[in-house]
Amino acid sequence: MIKDGNKIRIEKGGLKEITREGFEYELTINLELDTKHNANASKDRTQLFMGRPAFVPSERTGEIIAAWCEQGEESFYIKPGSDWYNKIDHCTTQKELVELYQKNKLEVDSNPLLQQLISNRRNQINGKTLSAA
Repeated sequence: MIKDGNKIRIEKGGLKEITREGFEYELTINLELDTKHNANASKDRTQLFMGRPAFVPSERTGEIIAAWCEQGEESFYIKPGSDWYNKIDHCTTQKELVELYQKNKLEVDSNPLLQQLISNRRNQINGKTLSAA
């Protein structure tokens, strides 16, 4: 409200967040909501939501974040010969990779290394090679 002489005028403040300078730096995930409750990741160190289309957060969103939090560092290292490494390596078609993903969606979505292994295998299956250039 702004007083203008004897009148009081209401001024719309908008939807801009009010936080201290540099606050986002401290966050692991920052989801920004629009007026239709769609979330967009403006920061995501977990790689769970970054680069994905806007979505309406639900209980499932919390489950994905909780699964990521409970993993610890050890589960982000996937050794050749491990169960996951073998499962991915034994997929010979993109369809098999999709089926593996669908069966283990929560675990794959919460582990960036699994996502990368699947992506690399998909590229191998499709004949794409990775270059270091």
